[in-house]
Amino acid sequence: MFVQQVTDGIAPSSGCCGSARVLPTGNYVVGWGGTPWFTENQPNGSQAFRLAANFIYRAIPIMPGFYTRQQLRDGWTPSSTGRMP
Repeated sequence: MFVQQVTDGIAPSSGCCGSARVLPTGNYVVGWGGTPWFTENQPNGSQAFRLAANFIYRAIPIMPGFYTRQQLRDGWTPSSTGRMP
């Protein structure tokens, strides 16, 4: 059953995988499967946030307060493109 449609020009199509989750704010976190993108989109479709990676399978939001800043830093795996500040 098709319940909701979320679109974004950054990923006009997605060949596989992907995910979408509604945040308490009403925004959506979308992992555009098979692309390098995940976004947070407002209900009107505009982007609130965008991040690129090598390949997105699924994006799962982490709510504020779930991890401390130090826990996130301790769990960070640096990539060839950058490091966590």
